[in-house]
Amino acid sequence: ILGLTCYWNGAIVFTTCLLLLFFCCVSKYRGDFLIIMVVTLLLGALEKLFFAGSSPTLFHPRWFVGFVSGKTDFWGVLFFYIELLGILPFIAFIGTLFIPKEGCGIFWVSFLLILLSTLFCIPAQAVDNQKIVMIAIILLDILAANFLIVLFSSKNILKQFVAACLLILLTITGIVEVFPSYYNLMQKKDIVLNLYDPARIWILNHVNPKDIFLTGGDPFFPAMLAGRKDFLNIVSPVDYNVEERTEIAQKIYAGAYPDFRNLEKVLLQNHLRYVVLDNDVRQNPYFNPHIPVINMPFIQKYFKLVYEDKNENLQIYQTY
Repeated sequence: ILGLTCYWNGAIVFTTCLLLLFFCCVSKYRGDFLIIMVVTLLLGALEKLFFAGSSPTLFHPRWFVGFVSGKTDFWGVLFFYIELLGILPFIAFIGTLFIPKEGCGIFWVSFLLILLSTLFCIPAQAVDNQKIVMIAIILLDILAANFLIVLFSSKNILKQFVAACLLILLTITGIVEVFPSYYNLMQKKDIVLNLYDPARIWILNHVNPKDIFLTGGDPFFPAMLAGRKDFLNIVSPVDYNVEERTEIAQKIYAGAYPDFRNLEKVLLQNHLRYVVLDNDVRQNPYFNPHIPVINMPFIQKYFKLVYEDKNENLQIYQTY
């Protein structure tokens, strides 16, 4: 199962392989763990070859302090993890004293995962680094739970009392995390998907299902709701080079192709049939904040305007 999900859950497979590698070093069943790891990596390689061919992998770790926390200074990162983890790491560390030596390594693997997610941007999106941190927290939870079970199983009343206090404290710190998350959720506006949007209806009637749109990466753009493809699928990029595609989008919008033959070659290679100008593109949204100032004379010269909605400030241009 782990190998079959490798293509879509690279962050989880990455962390699991670190665990398997550790167990290969310390466990007497190292051969079994080695076979699992090899089969996982082999299935992952075959899936990539099947779905993406020879395209370059997205696994390009780069130094990026505070990628998950959003803070680049030491104290900012430290307070982020104190708020996130609370007393869990301390209880988990104490819990390593009550388990075999193989289990003690789980704590240090968790620490390594958190350290990697803090110092490096591992895959293409922050959410993947967050998955790695979540797995590290799950491992710490296992150690903490084992420690509490040991204390509760003791006939010593004092140990049972300490276990109850720690359990209550862990529960309270977990509940506290719910309130800011609930508050942030309530501040967000409801997303309304208009299936009768004129742009969506036009796309359904006039655009080939295989044609690709160049947009600002908005996952709710009418083309996506009409079942068409988006060149900048920033929300869920699966094994394609986001940076390379972003650079192509920058050059097209900025008119950085003075030679029409080079422009036509890029459009045909990437099957880009339509270029979209809307508020998301003009305002440089979160989905694609690197698009420079739009070169309107360039777009109007080389592309044909096929759809316009002045009320929504939307234009769709056909490239070829």
